[in-house]
Parts: sequence; structure tokens; C-alpha cells
Amino acid sequence: MRPRRPAFEELVNEYKTQLMQDEKEMVKIEKRIEHKQLKRQKTSKH
Repeated sequence: MRPRRPAFEELVNEYKTQLMQDEKEMVKIEKRIEHKQLKRQKTSKH
């Protein structure tokens, strides 16, 4: 017997969940990049 295909709503919810997680990771990465840039700016001025 073939496995049941997930309902469209289930796929959408799964996709939304993954997207939210990805966005959180992107924010973390952006903060790290900003932090590094600020450090470089401070060190280059001295």
C-alpha cells in the first residue's frame, strides 16, 4: 500500500515552520556580521 500523501495544509504548515526557523538563523548571522563590522570600525579608528 502506498503511504498517504500529506495534505496541502500540512505541507504549508511545515514550510512555514521551516521558514520561521530559517529567518531566525538569518537574524543571528546578520547580528554576528554587524558585530564584527562594529569591532573592525572601532579598531580601525584607534
